[in-house]
Amino acid sequence: MTSFRSIARIGCAAVLMLTFARTGFAEHRVALLIGNASYGEHSLRTPHSDVRAVAGALKRRGFRTTVRTDLDGNQFAETLEMFVSSAPTRGTALVYFAGHAVSGERDGALANLLLPIDTRPGGSGRHARSVRDILDLLHEQSGASIKMVLVDGAYSRTGFSGGLVDISEIARGSVVGFAAPPRRIVKERRKLSAMASKLVEQLNNSVGLVEAIRVASGWSKKNLEDRLQVAGRGSWGISSVDAFGLRHAPGTEWVNDHGMVFCWCPPGNATRGFWLGKFELTLREWGPDVSKSLATDSNHPIDLLHPDILRVHLARLTESEIAAGRLPAGWEYALPTDTEWEHACRAGTNTPFYFGDDRRTLALHANFADKSLLGWGYTEHTLDDGTRRLARVGDYLANPWGLHDMYGNLWEFVESGTDDWVVRGGSWVSLATLCESSSRHVLEDQRPRNFVGYRVIVREKASVSDRTGG
Repeated sequence: MTSFRSIARIGCAAVLMLTFARTGFAEHRVALLIGNASYGEHSLRTPHSDVRAVAGALKRRGFRTTVRTDLDGNQFAETLEMFVSSAPTRGTALVYFAGHAVSGERDGALANLLLPIDTRPGGSGRHARSVRDILDLLHEQSGASIKMVLVDGAYSRTGFSGGLVDISEIARGSVVGFAAPPRRIVKERRKLSAMASKLVEQLNNSVGLVEAIRVASGWSKKNLEDRLQVAGRGSWGISSVDAFGLRHAPGTEWVNDHGMVFCWCPPGNATRGFWLGKFELTLREWGPDVSKSLATDSNHPIDLLHPDILRVHLARLTESEIAAGRLPAGWEYALPTDTEWEHACRAGTNTPFYFGDDRRTLALHANFADKSLLGWGYTEHTLDDGTRRLARVGDYLANPWGLHDMYGNLWEFVESGTDDWVVRGGSWVSLATLCESSSRHVLEDQRPRNFVGYRVIVREKASVSDRTGG
């Protein structure tokens, strides 16, 4: 299967609250560290120790790290693709390369090439991966909000051209750092490279990650939204399928190998405990193109998708993940029932909204029919959520169990135990009153809509009638 690619006008304080308090933080952090040293007569001394040292410092900042050394061209490509596809939705993904890095021609233009160990001086470099290649891969095939590429290279060696070239522009959400300024080279050390040594020192001194990269780099560039910063420690979820069905604190998180993030929802009066998607199913997580979908960003929720198509894919995903040992036998990927959805949305509350009964604060939690849609004639005239159409998942505050966008953005299809198409939670074209925890709508015209999406559940297998009381 394809991978599962405001508030009322009450003053300046409210505006500031909306700008900063609704931030979707990049919580889960992953890093791939590649240390290539064995280039034959052009071998390097420090890349292996560089990646181990930087990996240790990143772990202390909450990164899950993958360290690989001495990769040839095929291994380099496979390792990158596997890492990128598993990067958590709305997380931070960092690639650190220590080894020979040179400027060279790629598709008729100069590029910064990271060399596998089977590249030799004077070779074509066709197996090399450019910095732009890696950034494009991260943006096109990962769900990460922040993508970082650090190049600890540009060593002076006979046969390899010296220095890298400037990158004039990088996409939003990117950070790039080079050990040396453009057209300059770095000298080898005996234990750790200068960049690795500075980066470890800065991280151990609790300097912010972006600032640490700036200080440790001879050249760096960033293009980040002000509200996307990597501060403090990252989130860690459970990592073993052996602990999958145990009792967990509400909101405990698990990230599957496709980068989908799930939150633990404890048992209720009519439900067992289950894992529910922290976010609505995204364009990147779904993967295939959907004709005329409003989703254009990889982290937009996917719309215009027929539930029957999704059910088939979820069944196949269940089979493949159990066979691979990544999902315990007896568990399944599915769509939540009506009862499961409301249990998760309320998160132990019994007020109209999980945050209380004052709809004026809804704009901190949801993308709904606010004053930006006034031309439509029926919208909330005094509330502003800051988004006109679809919002990226996680842009608004989560409920007490860590689930984002349970209100607004897209109505979410649920299994009702009948042939009805039942949707919950409201959408970007719904009034505030339709975004309450109890909000429920039956679609008479059963066809995909641009205001209906999905949220995936992982639960122990049982019939829908058992779960809905039917």
